[in-house]
Amino acid sequence: MNSKKNHFIVIKTDEAYWKEVWIAVASEDKTIPLQPKLDCFTREPTQNYPYGWSWISDNEGNNWHDIAQYPAIGKEEVLKWIKNKIREIEDCFKD
Repeated sequence: MNSKKNHFIVIKTDEAYWKEVWIAVASEDKTIPLQPKLDCFTREPTQNYPYGWSWISDNEGNNWHDIAQYPAIGKEEVLKWIKNKIREIEDCFKD
């Protein structure tokens, strides 16, 4: 990774109510060419996420506003998944 540019972890959704949420690494430098997908991501790189990306919980149908998901949120399962994924991402960039 180019250490001269700032990179940041994003957790984002384009839908209302946290439907279809993903996590990725983005960069202030929008000219970075696509990179080989990092092992910590399940989806291929895109223009916005040049290192790849993953759905939260690796489930494309995730919808954290769905009342059926409330127990997982209440038990902090989603938060634990996010924390673990952030650690994985950090490990990928330590090399």
